[in-house]
Amino acid sequence: MTPADGTFFAHFGYSSQSQFDVPGSPREVIAWADNGDALLLGKNGLVAAHTLDGFQYIRRARVKSKVVAALPGGGWKITTKFTDGETWTTPVLAWLVHEDGDVVPVDISPDGSAGNAVIADDETAQEVAVYHPDHPTTSHREADPAA
Repeated sequence: MTPADGTFFAHFGYSSQSQFDVPGSPREVIAWADNGDALLLGKNGLVAAHTLDGFQYIRRARVKSKVVAALPGGGWKITTKFTDGETWTTPVLAWLVHEDGDVVPVDISPDGSAGNAVIADDETAQEVAVYHPDHPTTSHREADPAA
């Protein structure tokens, strides 16, 4: 087993049986098994990503930069419309400010877990809106070019 460098993530689709039941929700690869399997932290230890219900693919993320500040979510929301017709709206819990200047929303998934929101990196997302309910013109939308 080889420790992962924190730049690979396993992505999952929706499944009612999945412990990761948020469409496209990424989970960090913790280590690589000797046979090359991506290992994730499960309820009882490390588990191969491909054995989990709803597994779709592994993708390398951009190199992480250090978080230098966290700001409150301030009532912002993220609404994602997926290619299967599902729509999810989650509140932004906080904004993480990275040393390279990136600001990343942290959302709360329907199962109550918090993590970096997936905005443009999710292949199952057809349209994403980041907005403040009091100011709908702040919405930023990205449409899937294949749609």
